[in-house]
Amino acid sequence: MKLNRNPLLLLAGAVLLLLLLPFRPYVGRGIAPAGLPPLVTIPAQTRPASGNPLDLNTATEEQLQTLPGIGPVRAADIVAYRSCNGPFQSVEELTAVDGIDLGVLEQLRPLICVTIE
Repeated sequence: MKLNRNPLLLLAGAVLLLLLLPFRPYVGRGIAPAGLPPLVTIPAQTRPASGNPLDLNTATEEQLQTLPGIGPVRAADIVAYRSCNGPFQSVEELTAVDGIDLGVLEQLRPLICVTIE
């Protein structure tokens, strides 16, 4: 089977890749290159009181509710998920909990962690 490769499309794809490559290290990390505003700004009052990230595998419902966007229902859902499925293996697994989508995860990422024992 012979693929029909349009050289113009290949060139356009290569140019797009080269333009976006310098920004790849910053995607999903809530940081921006020097001179640009941060992608995610987390006000100090929304950070956990200890200043340390909250461990999803040990946090209580009350501790989870200190996170932005996590109320009593979502906190209970997180604890229930952990009870049914065992400890979280990664921060990304949080999206398996009802009501936690990628947008919420990106907002919470700097505030949470997962410790696997």
